[in-house]
Amino acid sequence: MDADSTASIYDQLIAERGDVPADVRRAAETIQRELDRDLEAFSRTAPDDGWFR
Repeated sequence: MDADSTASIYDQLIAERGDVPADVRRAAETIQRELDRDLEAFSRTAPDDGWFR
């Protein structure tokens, strides 16, 4: 199988199913940003007993 036929199969799958890897990447980036924000907020309000810092 050459690169052109592999690319056309991939393009066909994207057309039929959407760009699943890109969708997953965007979802993961959103989750990471939310987690970073929440952990930052928690670190500011967490008791200073040393377990989190």
